[in-house]
Amino acid sequence: RSMRLIDQLALTFEELEGPGELRFLVRADEGRALTNAVLTGASRRLGRYVGHVRDLGQSDVLSLPPEEQYLVESGRTYFRGLAFDHLRRMQVDLETTGLNPDVDRIFLIALRDPDGQVETLETRDDSPRAEAELLRQLCARIRTADPDVIEKFNVIGAEAVAMKPAEFTDYLQHETDKWIPIVRKADIKTD
Repeated sequence: RSMRLIDQLALTFEELEGPGELRFLVRADEGRALTNAVLTGASRRLGRYVGHVRDLGQSDVLSLPPEEQYLVESGRTYFRGLAFDHLRRMQVDLETTGLNPDVDRIFLIALRDPDGQVETLETRDDSPRAEAELLRQLCARIRTADPDVIEKFNVIGAEAVAMKPAEFTDYLQHETDKWIPIVRKADIKTD
């Protein structure tokens, strides 16, 4: 275990027990100082300029959001001894007519319940009453599913998009035209 003060920035690092490339815990009193130190060290190690942490790639650096940092540091967990795979997860995606809550409305909600069932809820019009009814439907679905965690739908790599039938047909044709040459060139076959 090792701690050092670098350039009066209260920057410390600690080598953790066990093997692995992500075995160093680096801390600083100020986030910008930490980022600069990591980028400077990476630039020296790689022999090239690294301008942003994302340029290092996920295999080289793990940068946790503040709430995750707290959980790691404190040893607390979200769900007491539940394993990640045992959580009942629900994904929700809200589609709106815009970003101004005074005039724009939620018109579509995509849901994936803990059992993997996908459902789309849609308003009948743009009125505040229709939006309120849509939100009541969402709350009822959540109560019925009783998930341990609700997360945004995009976390599973999906984005609900409202399309008219003709738009969807055009989209499918575009995707087919895009992927068929790639599949043929790679000689990809189905089982």
